[in-house]
Amino acid sequence: MLKLKSGVTRVLSRCFILSLALCVVSLPLKASEPREVSWEDLQPPLRTLDKLLREADPNEPLLDQPPPDFRPSGDVVPELNGQRVRLPAYVVPLDGDNESLSELLLVPYFGACIHVPPPPPNQIVYVKEDDAVDISDIDLYGPVWATGTMITESVQTELADVGYRMEIESLEIYDPRAEARKR
Repeated sequence: MLKLKSGVTRVLSRCFILSLALCVVSLPLKASEPREVSWEDLQPPLRTLDKLLREADPNEPLLDQPPPDFRPSGDVVPELNGQRVRLPAYVVPLDGDNESLSELLLVPYFGACIHVPPPPPNQIVYVKEDDAVDISDIDLYGPVWATGTMITESVQTELADVGYRMEIESLEIYDPRAEARKR
């Protein structure tokens, strides 16, 4: 009798585990929410004086070494590669018409890339899509939310060198009042 109970228990356990696995697999997969990023998130941390001194050659007098460069670089943040993000931006059209764009730049402020000099490469995102991006509801003079997968890839355009590329999913109107109400 004891062997019968343990055999039944084993069969029931396996049936339960199999049923549970089927339930989990059959659940609809929900796309993860995009990570909301700002333009500051696209810049690597600034180098501090302490870090620059540690990087200095200890075998040479400090005054004989080139002066430290505290300016922000155009370096990208490698951790953003492949991440699904949502970024507030302005659109600089490169190729398209009044209804759709197949090539564009995303920039942090209005007029960037049109005036000289352009922002650093890590402050420009390049978008080129085979299926043009619908902009019929977008005011190209106003800010937008750009949602898509960020790729850390250098691209050269007529207007600027770019540090990021985005596989875009959507462009939506950015409404600062709606964003303030969310917080």
